[in-house]
Amino acid sequence: MGNKLKKLRKTKGLTLEQLKNELKQKQGVSFSTGQLSSYENGRRSPREESTWEPIADYFKVPVSYLLGFGPRTVGETMKILEAVSAGIIPQDDEIAKKIVESQKQTIKRSQEIAQQAYEKYKDFDLVSNIKVLTVLLENCDNIYTDIIRYVSPRLVQNELTETELKSLNTFISLLEEHGKEFKDTADSFSKRLNADLKTTPTDND
Repeated sequence: MGNKLKKLRKTKGLTLEQLKNELKQKQGVSFSTGQLSSYENGRRSPREESTWEPIADYFKVPVSYLLGFGPRTVGETMKILEAVSAGIIPQDDEIAKKIVESQKQTIKRSQEIAQQAYEKYKDFDLVSNIKVLTVLLENCDNIYTDIIRYVSPRLVQNELTETELKSLNTFISLLEEHGKEFKDTADSFSKRLNADLKTTPTDND
C-alpha cells in the first residue's frame, strides 16, 4: 500500500523534521523522523489505521487518500476536492484527477437533465393551472355537499349499485391523495357515509 505522505509533505514545503514538529505541536502526536521516513517510503506501516488519522487531519485529507485509495464516502470525496482547491493536493494527482473528472461528468449529466426538464415544461401555464386548482378548492365543499344531498337518501334505501359505490370510494381516495385541504373533506365525507351506512339494510351487502 503506497501512500501520499511524501507528496503532501513536499507540497507543503516541509522537511521530515519540520513535519515531526508540526505533528507534535498541532496534533499532539509524537513520531520520529525515522518513522515518518519509513511510512513515506513504504518500508514500514502502522499496525493500526488509526495511526494515520492525526497525519491525515493535519493535511486535511481522508486516511484513504494517504493510503493511496480512492474515496470511500461522499464526505471523503468532498475532503479531497477541498484539498485540491486549497492547493494541498496537486491537481495532477491521479486520485484527484479521477474525482474531478467524475464530478465534471456528473455536472454535465445534471445540466442535460435540467435542460430536458426545461424543454418539457417551458410552456407550462403556471397562472392558469393555479387558477384551476383554486377553483377546485373553492368548489370542493360544494361538490361534497351535493354528493351527500343526492347520494345519502339512495344510500339509506340501499339503492346504490356496486359500480356507484366503487365510484364513491374512488372519489374519497382522490380527495385523500391531494393534501390536507382535501384530506379533511375526505375524512368528513367518509364519516358521514359510514354513519348513513349504519342505517342501511344489509340484504344486498
